Amino acid sequence: MIQDNTGDGSSCWSLVCQICHLIERDWEIRIQHSYREANKCADMLANIG
Repeated sequence: MIQDNTGDGSSCWSLVCQICHLIERDWEIRIQHSYREANKCADMLANIG
């Protein structure tokens, strides 16, 4: 969705557009997936509340 820049009408499309605009800036960006087991602190914070 981000690479193709195509919208599917979902509620997340606004967020995807914002991400695309940030990526287009003159920054060095690397997006990397981390499994929750490898990032227990962030996983714990995400599950609070």
